[in-house]
Amino acid sequence: MLAIVAHELRNPISPVMMSLDVLALEVRDMPLDRDAILRRVAQARRYVERLRTDLDRLLDFSRLRTGRIDLQLAEVDLSALVVEELRDLEPQLRASECELRLTLEEPLKGHWDRMRLRQVIWNLVSNAGKYAAGALVEISTRGDDKSAWLVVRDHGPGIAASEHQAVFKQFERVKSSSHTGFGVGLWLVKQIVEALGGTIDLESAVGQGSTFTVTLPRTAP
Repeated sequence: MLAIVAHELRNPISPVMMSLDVLALEVRDMPLDRDAILRRVAQARRYVERLRTDLDRLLDFSRLRTGRIDLQLAEVDLSALVVEELRDLEPQLRASECELRLTLEEPLKGHWDRMRLRQVIWNLVSNAGKYAAGALVEISTRGDDKSAWLVVRDHGPGIAASEHQAVFKQFERVKSSSHTGFGVGLWLVKQIVEALGGTIDLESAVGQGSTFTVTLPRTAP
């Protein structure tokens, strides 16, 4: 059912995005407030892209439930990808009033699935912005000859030790949180990271924030 819903809802998104792109090209040559119109078009496009990402998450969930995940492996710069994702997440982080601190090792290349890795970064950083609103969020990358690490640390309310394992399960969320959602984001992250031959670890305590550490081999699994 999830596969059918995600597929059918995804179909009209591409032509909508194409229409927005065409509109953006046309208004550049019109005697209007082009900057304002282009800003609105760009915002609408981001919303559509966000919807497409959410639908892809639903489709991924359906595939992973049956034990199937497709990987398109190629050389990817993890640090550059973090910067790209933060550009898209900037409105959300700004609305959450989060201070962002980056420590990125550049370049940091490995043989990974670019789209899947983007999902990992998006989920971890958006969760930090959501649950640690108004607090500092630190993102760092580093690597050695064999492995690369992505660390997302927030200074929010933290997660009780009894809930550490639960947050990576399907349909589970932090019980003390008032936020809503599918409850599959961190589960999806764990499935992707493990499919890439890596691991994800959580260090957290109530009142002390949360640190998610992703460890990835730099060569194909």
